[in-house]
Amino acid sequence: MRNLQVQIFGEYEKSVGKTLYLLGNALARVKAGDCYFYGIGTKSDYLEAAAHYSKAFEQHHNARALFNLAYMCEHGMGLTKDINLARRLYQVAAQTSHEAAIPASLAILKLDLVEFMKTSAVVKITSVWKAFHMDVILESFWDVILMLLIVPLLVVLIANRR
Repeated sequence: MRNLQVQIFGEYEKSVGKTLYLLGNALARVKAGDCYFYGIGTKSDYLEAAAHYSKAFEQHHNARALFNLAYMCEHGMGLTKDINLARRLYQVAAQTSHEAAIPASLAILKLDLVEFMKTSAVVKITSVWKAFHMDVILESFWDVILMLLIVPLLVVLIANRR
């Protein structure tokens, strides 16, 4: 098992990475999790990646490892999909390290935005849009038509701003 885990490192990282990994270095643990997550040097295995990220956080309180666990939890990759748990993990990652505060805050903002979009009038507008077959009528030109509507509104707003 130990030889398999060491083989995931590339040629450049083998000597240093192997030593750090065997000593339980947090960054080596996260790198091992990344290798399993992306399938670098081994086949992609989300469960194994989650195990490495968990150990990196448990042993060293590594915020990057926790952020990666939150991402996996948010998308159901190797872990049960749980948005509330993902939100909490992002919050803890932000509290663990100031370097993780901005990425974790953006991830939480995205979760909140997705939740808002699911429960807001946007869903109703989309269903009306499809009911009138606007997606078929406008085909791929909907964005051009939308810009033609927005630009004159912006011009009027800017002109009347003074």
